[in-house]
Amino acid sequence: MSNELKTPYESGNTLYACIRNDANQVLLISGLTFETWGTSGGASAYAISQEYDKGDIYVADFPAGVAAGHYYAFSYLQEGNSPKDSDAILLPGGEIWWDGTAEVPPASQDDVTDAHVTTDALIAALSTATLSVLNIYNDSKVNVSPGGVYHVIEKGSGGVYP
Repeated sequence: MSNELKTPYESGNTLYACIRNDANQVLLISGLTFETWGTSGGASAYAISQEYDKGDIYVADFPAGVAAGHYYAFSYLQEGNSPKDSDAILLPGGEIWWDGTAEVPPASQDDVTDAHVTTDALIAALSTATLSVLNIYNDSKVNVSPGGVYHVIEKGSGGVYP
C-alpha cells in the first residue's frame, strides 16, 4: 500500500477520503466493514486523513485489511477541527480495483496486445474446427477447403457474407 488515494488540491488545506463499495456503502474505518452512511456516526467514522505531498497533491494509503474488490474513493475538504457531514466533497472521485493487499493497475498496452494475440489464436482454432463442417465457396461458387480468405460461407441453404 502506497498512496493509492490521491487528490489534486492546493496546499494549506485539510483533506480526507472516504471509500465506498459498489452498493454505495461507506467503509467504517474502525472495523473495516461497509455500512450506510450515518449508521455508526458521521464523517469522522469514515475519514481517512490525506497528507499534502508536493505538486498540490494530497495522498493517503488505502486501508489494509479491506477485502479484494472494486471501490470508489471520494475526498472532502475539511472545514474546522474534525470531519463533518457538511464538508464539501471534491469531485470527481476515483475508482480503485483492490486485490486485498494492493491496487490492481490498469491494463497496459502489452496486456492489450497479449489479449489480442490470444484472441486471434482462439478465433483461428475455432474457425478451423467450425469451417470443417461448413460448405465454403469462393467468388466463382467453387467449393474450397478451409484455410484461405472466403467471401461466402454457407451452411445448408443460408449464407454468411462479409
